[in-house]
Amino acid sequence: VALEDENAQKEGMVIVVKCCDSLRQWSVKTSKEMAGNMQGALPFRLGCFHVCHPPSFVNALLLITRLLLPKKLRSRIRKHKGTHEEVIDSLATYCIPNSAVPDIWG
Repeated sequence: VALEDENAQKEGMVIVVKCCDSLRQWSVKTSKEMAGNMQGALPFRLGCFHVCHPPSFVNALLLITRLLLPKKLRSRIRKHKGTHEEVIDSLATYCIPNSAVPDIWG
């Protein structure tokens, strides 16, 4: 659908993710495989990447990652933390509706 939507092609896709709760849930091997598979394989422009409920280790990873990214891409990464309601309100400032966020993310 996004490939046929001219506005999505111009403005870019918005990605909203919830981080894993502990470092034990994160797999470096899987992350590397996913990054390798995705690189150049997804033909879309990134509008914004929203990270919800990031634990402290993800904050540290994002700081390092942002240093390595070009300025334009770096400005498209947003962190949202706090209670579920605070995250919903923060996402709403970027026109992301409450219905786009699963209730199980609480």
